[in-house]
Parts: sequence; structure tokens; C-alpha cells
Amino acid sequence: MTLRIISSTDINTITSSLPPSTLLSLMAQTFHAFSHSKTTTPPRLSITSSNHTTLFMPSRISSLSTTSVKVVSVPLDGGDKRGLPASTVLLDESSGGVRAVMNARNLTAIRTAAGSALSMGIVDLKDPRRFVAFGAGAQIRTHLVILLDLYPTLKEGGEVWIYNRSLGRRMDALVEEMRGRWPKTMFQAREIPSGWRDSSKNSSPSISSAAQEQRGREEGRELTEDDRVILGADIIITATCSTMPLIPAYLASLLVSSSSSSIQSPSSTAQPHLPTQSPPNTISTSTPDSTPPANSTSPSNPPPPPQQNSNHPNPKHTHIILIGSYKPTMHEIPSSLLTSPATSLLLVDSRTDVLLEAGEFIDAGVGGGELVEIGEVVDENGNILQGSRALEALRTRKEGGDEKEKDGGGRIVTVFKSVGIGAQDVAIAKIVYDRAVEMGLGVVVEDYDS
Repeated sequence: MTLRIISSTDINTITSSLPPSTLLSLMAQTFHAFSHSKTTTPPRLSITSSNHTTLFMPSRISSLSTTSVKVVSVPLDGGDKRGLPASTVLLDESSGGVRAVMNARNLTAIRTAAGSALSMGIVDLKDPRRFVAFGAGAQIRTHLVILLDLYPTLKEGGEVWIYNRSLGRRMDALVEEMRGRWPKTMFQAREIPSGWRDSSKNSSPSISSAAQEQRGREEGRELTEDDRVILGADIIITATCSTMPLIPAYLASLLVSSSSSSIQSPSSTAQPHLPTQSPPNTISTSTPDSTPPANSTSPSNPPPPPQQNSNHPNPKHTHIILIGSYKPTMHEIPSSLLTSPATSLLLVDSRTDVLLEAGEFIDAGVGGGELVEIGEVVDENGNILQGSRALEALRTRKEGGDEKEKDGGGRIVTVFKSVGIGAQDVAIAKIVYDRAVEMGLGVVVEDYDS
């Protein structure tokens, strides 16, 4: 039996040929299969060594007749800049042997970013112009590549603010690459303000959501430029292993109680326009020749804007994507954001895994009935089910016809929490393996299991 070994270089070559629309459709179909018990995806196992927590994520998708196991090591030191070593083992279901071993560093980031982009289509986020990211690693880079390709308002005069615990060569390289690729977008690299960190240290997760919000209102502090960046954000993405909220409680309170009309834009310095260049792992933007059913919407083609209600102007919509926390001790945002009246939809990849692993959700005390799995609002072909109860309620809220909107102060917040599921790794490993065979990529060991 032969074994195909697919390196990171080969992975980059293959994924550069996959348009975002293909990736979004692939993840939508995968989430649907997962939520409708068409996959075998046991809880992931973890082993902690002296330097890493190593996660083992097995899964099988019956419709693909494919089984894989991904192994990824997460550094215990939050300052480790080497990234997340990861490999996926793809099995041959006929013989039970190993068909392929592939580098999964970039595959993990790509499948995660595709899921995030899908969530934005599901919540119908319109014309985002300000993207705020926490972290400066592969996950944030890949999210930028996919989301800026998908949203013209971001790549044609939009703003991207990237916050990290510290600035350095990795951040410099990321910003330089992004400025070169999208010269019309303003990119700002920022160190997470010490005031945010100090405030988060003083906000124990054991304090109730209501108490945290009340404390935020009572502080009555003067807003900084960084505060205004958050308050004016259309998209907030967190990709860290932080054990303290990245957004302090006082700012979370203001976020859910402010409207776009009350927010002043932060000042910004002019950005140098570097020559446009094509970085490695570029993802093209071609779309497939397919038309979704009349009662559904393709993930890459969001539905038309709702009719404006003259009595209720559409409120500001901020979509928060959480992809970093995977332990009960980790918190990327205050739990109060999850229980605020302004928060209209809590979207997750796996209801069970989020309630077991995501510290923000555990401390917020949300129940499974309050969470909507992304696979429950897409069909088997990957189309968004606009008629689902959760999305109908969100649409009503966005049109200003829900009395609950008054409690949110003119703001709508939607949240997507991704802990990552093994089925995603199966799906992307299968398509990458098939492309590798077609393109003749990878090192083939002929007598691996003779």
C-alpha cells in the first residue's frame, strides 16, 4: 500500500486553487452533516506535556466514506511564536491503513476561517467596514485573506485594527503583507492597552453578568481611541488562548448599549502604500456556476438587504467571532456579552463541545437551548435556511421591529463560537488529498505497508 506525504508547500499550492465559495460550501455541508448525526465525531482527547497541550481529533463523515485523525499541539507559553504544529492522518477505509499524512498548520486556519465567513453570511452582516482582530498568527492572517476577498467594503477603503499582547517582527510582517495586498485598506497594529488588561484582571469571572455591566456604566471613564475602535467595529475576531477577557467589562457594557450614531471614529495615521504583491497561500475569488434554491441563500451570496422600516432605523450590528478559547479557564470576552439583551444570536459549531470547553459560555451559564448550531441553519447542499426560527427572529430584530431592541440601546450583537470539530478536518483533508492526486503533488512511498 502506498502512502502520500503532503508537505506545507504542497498544501499552499493546493489551497491556492480553492476559491472561498468552495471552502464555505464545504464547511456548510460539513456542519450540516455534523448537526444531523451524519458524522462520527467523538470528543477530542488532550494530553499535556511540559511545553504543549496536544489535541487528538478523530472523525468520520459517512457521505465521504472518509476517516481522519488530526493531531495539533498548542503551546502552554502564550508568548510562543512558533505557531501550532499540526498533522492530519487520512485513513484508507478499504484496507484500514494510512492513505496520507499531511501538514495541517494552514489547513486548520483555512477551515476555521471558512467557518467564520459562513457565520457572517448566516447573520447577514451587511457591508462591514471595520475589522478588529486579536492575535497576529496564522488564524488571523487567514481570516484576513478570506474575509477581505469576500467583502469589497473591507478591501476598498475599510479599516483593519490588529491587537496583540506585544508588537514585533511577526506583527510587522503580517501588516506589511496585508498592506501590500490591499493598499486601499487601512491597517493598524496595536498593542492591547494596559488599561484593558488591568480592568480585566479586576473583573473576576465569578462576578455576575449584570454586576459587570453595572460596574462598567458606573466607571464613567473617558473613552480612548482604542475604546472607540471597539465600539465602532463591525467584526471582532479573537484568536488567543487568553485566560482573561480581551475586551474589559466596562467596554463590553458600552458595546451593547451604544448605537452607531453615538460613536465617533478614531483618528488614524496615513498608511504607506506598498507595491501590491501576491503572498503565498493566496486564495482566489472565483465562484461556482450554481444557483441556490429560491428559499435559501448560498453562503457566498448573502440575501438582499431587508426592507427599511421607517419607524425603526436599522440598529448597528456587530458580529463577534471567538476561535481561541478551548478550556474552561479561557475567556476571550466577558461572559456578560453573551447574556446581554443586545445579543440576538449565539451561533456555535458544536453545542456540546462549547458547553464543555469554552470558558466564556460556561461562566455565563447559558444553556444548550440558547445556542444554535451552524449546521442547524444550513441544508445538506450548504445553503442557508433563511426560514429557520432563529434567523427569522434575527431578521425581525435587525429591521427594528422587535421591542427587545430597545433594551439593547440600538445595537445588535451576534456571536459565533468555534471550538473546531474533527469533521471539518476530515472534509478539508479529503478535498486536499484528491487535489494532490490530481496535481501529482506530495511524496509517494510505494512500499509503506507491503
